[in-house]
Amino acid sequence: MEIKFINHASVLVKANNINLISDPWLFGSTFYDGWSLVSKSCEVDWSIIDYVWLSHEHPDHFHIPSIKSIPEKYKGNITFLYQSTMDNKVNNWLKAQNFKVQLLHNLRKIEIAEDVFIKSGKTPQDDSWLLIDDGKTKFLNFNDCETKSRKYDFVMKKFAKDIGPVDVLASQFGFASYLGYNETMRKRSAQSVLDKVDYQIEVLEPKFYIPFASFSYFSHNENFDQNQENNSVFDIVNFLTKKRKITPVVMYPGDKWTPNKTHDNKTSLDKYKKDYDKVLRTPLSDTTKKYTLDLLKKNSLKYKDKILKKNILLKIFKPAATRIWIKDLNKSIKFDLNDGITIINVPRKSCDIEMASDLIFGWFNFDYGGASAYISARISYNNDNAYRRAYKYFYISNGNNRGETWPWFVLKNRLKARLTKTFY
Repeated sequence: MEIKFINHASVLVKANNINLISDPWLFGSTFYDGWSLVSKSCEVDWSIIDYVWLSHEHPDHFHIPSIKSIPEKYKGNITFLYQSTMDNKVNNWLKAQNFKVQLLHNLRKIEIAEDVFIKSGKTPQDDSWLLIDDGKTKFLNFNDCETKSRKYDFVMKKFAKDIGPVDVLASQFGFASYLGYNETMRKRSAQSVLDKVDYQIEVLEPKFYIPFASFSYFSHNENFDQNQENNSVFDIVNFLTKKRKITPVVMYPGDKWTPNKTHDNKTSLDKYKKDYDKVLRTPLSDTTKKYTLDLLKKNSLKYKDKILKKNILLKIFKPAATRIWIKDLNKSIKFDLNDGITIINVPRKSCDIEMASDLIFGWFNFDYGGASAYISARISYNNDNAYRRAYKYFYISNGNNRGETWPWFVLKNRLKARLTKTFY
């Protein structure tokens, strides 16, 4: 097996003449211009690619512009691998782009080439992992899979039981989303990610660890300050070097590595040092589009009707109204499922959350819009309880984005948590 690092969560695995690439986010920003790549991606030779595996629908993994950049002449040779979902939305979109698609059923081992087997598993947060086994090496792409901490040890132990032996582990090392004005809270969150990696290694016992899925930075002027507390590749390397007798393999875009062979981390780290120094000097220019209150009001009514139609019980059990300060319009609004947006005259500090008009526009126009706005880290708030008033709408819409309806997906997950201790 040979592993080539492309960027962020994208690696090209060559096993017995089969080439499989994961999660190609190759260029541009994502999450409403909230995230950008730390380093420039290496070139991908699409003529040799047999399979593209997508771990989940978030745009730093399912990056539509990168997928659309694949030359038409190579599409017939490429099969996309994606988890089976209720709505098959991603699979249907890929087929519409003239790609072949193979559904991956949960925990089912399949042979994709002679002596090359893969197995994929889902998480409750819509992520999935992929194990690639060529008979000599077992490589686990764990990307963003939420494994919880040692306190909830049954979660990681269930992963280990489903996955089996692992030689090489690759997983996330940085945090995402908005984590408050409090620096202490952000530092605590960054440490918790390192602790999760530590526990992944303790339970899975891989020989090697590849830090990945976190080679991005908060690139908007609304979230740029969070970079100060987030983990860099240097933090995860220093942590593992002190904590565990395991070899971190740091790969820079274009690096190739064969498991059990040596790799020059210093050269890769020197390159990353230059890239981090460059991108963390200043946020990118703000080119965020501004939307008018009239348009947002119109879209809020369409969203209200849509969410009530998809979740009938919301007509009876309506969430509380949420008050929002629109950053770029300097206006306060109220949103609920009775009237949509209503302009209110309250000070900024009295609002539950703050978000720009483009985030609100995305929330109302796409089921995944509210969750993406949160992950972008461009939303801000001072009070967790107040934020939950807005998050309830994001949460329900995100369930709809999976093809599920409220409250059944909540009840289902809670029941599974009680019965099996595998969902949380």
